[in-house]
Amino acid sequence: MAVTAIGEAEEADAEAGALLLDLYLARHPYLAEFAASPSCAIVRVKINSYLLVSRFQKVLEWRIRC
Repeated sequence: MAVTAIGEAEEADAEAGALLLDLYLARHPYLAEFAASPSCAIVRVKINSYLLVSRFQKVLEWRIRC
C-alpha cells in the first residue's frame, strides 16, 4: 500500500519557517546541523488530494475541498 500527497509547495516565510524549524528540531534534534545547512529550506505544502494505491491496481483518490 502506498499513499501519495499531491499539492502545491512553497518555501515558508522567515517567521513561519522559524516556528516550523523549532517543531522539527524538537522531534529530531540530531538533525540540527543538517537543518542549518544553507541548502536546506522549510517547505509548506498545501495538499489538494491524496492517492491511495493498493494491490498495484486499486487506486483511490481523496480530494480536499477548501
